[in-house]
Amino acid sequence: MTALACSCRSNKPETGSTPGARELSNLLGNAQDPRKYWIKVYRDDDGPRFIDANRVHLNQAEELEFITGRGSHAPMFDVWIRRNEHIPAVIDTLSEKNYIDFHAATKHGLVPIGPEPYYLKPKHIKDSVESFIGLFPKIRVGHMHMESVIMNARLENLTLGPLSRGINRPNPEIVLGHDFLQPFSFVQFDFVDEVIRLDTTTPYRPARPNVIAELDFVYGSQGLIVNGALEHYRGPMAIDVAGAYELAIPYPERPVETQLILGELVRRKIPVNDSVALGFYANSVPTIGNRLLQDFLVTLDNKRKKLYLELP
Repeated sequence: MTALACSCRSNKPETGSTPGARELSNLLGNAQDPRKYWIKVYRDDDGPRFIDANRVHLNQAEELEFITGRGSHAPMFDVWIRRNEHIPAVIDTLSEKNYIDFHAATKHGLVPIGPEPYYLKPKHIKDSVESFIGLFPKIRVGHMHMESVIMNARLENLTLGPLSRGINRPNPEIVLGHDFLQPFSFVQFDFVDEVIRLDTTTPYRPARPNVIAELDFVYGSQGLIVNGALEHYRGPMAIDVAGAYELAIPYPERPVETQLILGELVRRKIPVNDSVALGFYANSVPTIGNRLLQDFLVTLDNKRKKLYLELP
């Protein structure tokens, strides 16, 4: 990190500071061709697409306890980069990409992808800070390994800014989005017992008597999308497991929504948040947060593209 003039001060970068030009140049100067890691790159209108990245091994399964502080339902756990180095990470089903703060990226050896650097800005939440694209050759989640993991390093020291979604017990240093979720056979968020279950191979079999809703889903630029209905709306809705609210709508006309329908699940008198005030874009779809999901098992069946809400 860039040295400071006064020896009485720490050389640790300040929160919110921008990496120095030399520091950034030195890091990006070591960019690697992604083909070295068996990744193919294609460009389209949405930017680079990395094929064969975020690889999982067959026949792996893991159950991870939330490390989030009391009162929060955000699914957080530790990601292990090296044998004795771990980073608090949050799963955000609104985010297409994985993100890491710049200080953690340099500390834990993120490999920039090049030779020319790729840059992007998030689409799911308003953030003016760019990220550059890199990878970790391997990460570990519990005993489960994932290889060639694409991470986008946010070019501001010690903070993920709005990407952290207001979570601060502990502060996440990594956001795991669709790029992390999609390779698994299924991912289950158990908000009652506060655990996350991941499986790379086994097909998911819901406990049918306990299923409250079975919904088709797609991974999209506005999040994990299902179809639902409000009193005066029927159409796409996003599922936001990281969001500490029940329902969010851009510029809501009233503080309570009369009725919400998701499959067979019907909820009435739902408190409504303004999604723009939460940092979303004004054209965002209605979004369901984890406070509405807190009594359920929420399972993403990636093989069938089904989302299940089940009683525990």
